[in-house]
Amino acid sequence: MSAVWFVAWMVVGVGAALSTISLPFLFPVVLLLGAALGLWSASRPHWWGLMSGAGLLLLYVAWVQRHGPGEYCEAIPGGTKCEDYLDPRPWLVIGLLLLAAGVIGEVRNSRTASRAVRPG
Repeated sequence: MSAVWFVAWMVVGVGAALSTISLPFLFPVVLLLGAALGLWSASRPHWWGLMSGAGLLLLYVAWVQRHGPGEYCEAIPGGTKCEDYLDPRPWLVIGLLLLAAGVIGEVRNSRTASRAVRPG
């Protein structure tokens, strides 16, 4: 069940990052989802999913911007299509750090919880 809570918090993390980056109207929905999720005491230790979810979104942005930084052109039928791309490296680094921090936190949390439950 802990994996389900972790994934639920990841969804909230993706929504929070998305509302920060480009869709601010999502913020109240994400806030309500996070508050509702926080009401379940069983879900609270798995809040590390917030970080991993935000990291996943940043990794997606890095992938979309993989042709950057600068202008990237490609041949299409009837001409050329050019687009400006951001530098994907900051998105990649921060995304990896957030994803790793969330997973490491969750693993450490689950190990601590399993030690607390063990008799002896």
